[in-house]
Formats: sequence, structure tokens, C-alpha cells
Amino acid sequence: MNSLIPEIERCQCQSALHGHVPGECISKASADQENLCIACYGKLLSERAPVFNQEVPPRDNRLHKTVSMIAESGWFGLQDGIAAHKPLPEEHPFYTLVGRVASEWANLEHILDTTIWGLLGASQELTACVTSQIMGVGPRCKAIETLCCARELDESVKQPFRKLMSDSYDLSERRNRAVHDFWVVEAKPDKASQFRAMAYKDKRFGLVEVGRSEIEELLTNIRIFQERASKLRCDALDAFEASVKKLV
Repeated sequence: MNSLIPEIERCQCQSALHGHVPGECISKASADQENLCIACYGKLLSERAPVFNQEVPPRDNRLHKTVSMIAESGWFGLQDGIAAHKPLPEEHPFYTLVGRVASEWANLEHILDTTIWGLLGASQELTACVTSQIMGVGPRCKAIETLCCARELDESVKQPFRKLMSDSYDLSERRNRAVHDFWVVEAKPDKASQFRAMAYKDKRFGLVEVGRSEIEELLTNIRIFQERASKLRCDALDAFEASVKKLV
């Protein structure tokens, strides 16, 4: 029997259903994959999951589709039966974009933090001990609205923060996906892919292509929110200062 690689390293698949004669697959095997090659091991996993084929409607049979994709694709491997995608190269320009998204969002939250500090009217270092425990734009806006009530500020000061909060949900989700989802190697210079893993607000599974323009648009929208938050901070602190002067 001829082989391109030594017998001990060759795939030991004995199936007649994997595109080769039993025992004659010439692909390299792995001990972690039961001495099978990546393609045969992926097909074996698919064969071992009949319960999903029987109980799940074909249009929703995501596990079967995923295993088939793993078996047929040659540019990523398997780790314990799970797809192991290759990350972007270290110097890929998308990492710079993602870093800017994270930093600009932190700036937005800082603007809201300083609004809270001003309305509390105490040492910034002490109030920062509180705001550092608040996660996200929504809870910060709620804290600001509550402080406005405590300071007896007009509804016209509070309502814009409620609007900012409601408008931020979609933007926050886009920021979370850009920062938290795994970036995957992609040949196109202005596009990359991310692996979506059934996030609560984005119930997709698998690779999703993302263009550079999408990230740049996200950055633009975050800066617009920064400008809104900055103006609202000025309005709230001006209103608070005016209310204090009335009491003097």
C-alpha cells in the first residue's frame, strides 16, 4: 500500500463513507482525534450525533451544520472536537480600530462619571470610589436621574438623560460585539470576521464578516454620544449650581 506519509502518522480511518477506501486515507492523523485526520474526525463526530438529526428540525440543526463545516473546511482545525479558528495577525489594523472603540467608549462613561461627581458635590476621589463600581452607560444615567431628583432639578434636566440611556442600548451592544467577540483571520484587507457565540441581543452563531467601514461608523456614533453627554453634563451642573445659589 502506497502512502505519502509513514503508516504510524497516517489517518487510521476504516470508514468507506469518508471519501476514501477503508484504511487508505493518506492525511496526517492526530492522537487527540482518535488517530484520525481532521476531515475524517469531523465526519465521525457528525455520525455520532444521530439524536440531533432526529429531534431537531433540519432548518435548526445547527450542531450538524457546524460539524459538517468543520469537516469540510481546511483553514482551521479541531481542538477536542470544537472549531479552533486562527486569530488575526498581531499587527492587523483592525486591532487598532477595536482599541479605539474601547477607549472612546471609556471616554463616554467618564463623561457620565464626572456628571455624577459634580451632582454629588463631594471629593472626586471619594465619589470615584462609587462610580467605579457602576457598569455601563444605562446605570450611570439612572444614577444621574436619581441625583437630579434628590437635588430637585427640573424634569427638563432629567429627561434628556433617560433619552440618552434608551438610545445607547443598540450602540452599547455594537460596542460589546466589537470589543468582546473573537476576531478571526481574513484575507480581505478591509474586512475581517468575528465569531458570534449566541449573545443575548445577537443570537447568531458562527463567523460574521465585518467591514472596516462598520467599525469607523461605530466610532463616529460613539463620538456623537460623547458630545450629547458633554452638553447634558453642562446643563445638569449649571442647573445644580443655580439651585444652590437660590438657597444661599
